[in-house]
Amino acid sequence: MKVKADIFKVIENGSRLKGIAGITLDDVFEVKNVRIIQSGQKPFVAMPSRQNINGGFDDICKPLTVELKNEISAVVLAAYEEARAAAQNGGVPVSTQE
Repeated sequence: MKVKADIFKVIENGSRLKGIAGITLDDVFEVKNVRIIQSGQKPFVAMPSRQNINGGFDDICKPLTVELKNEISAVVLAAYEEARAAAQNGGVPVSTQE
């Protein structure tokens, strides 16, 4: 499956949320509000979610195979690192507020 990622926002305000992205799968399906979250030393990719009636969160959509999950993570994190580097040179909007 072909995965493309667009980074909409790089966030550098000290919070765990580091960026907002969108992904496109095989040029036929788009997922927005994918989050890049810092966890310890390593960021991870979180799919869009909503709060359930018990106060927890459920993913709105998610990859069904480990291979697709790993590919999405790799593509999004690579795009995030590129956007972060570009942001230092004025290429991508950087948010300092939530």
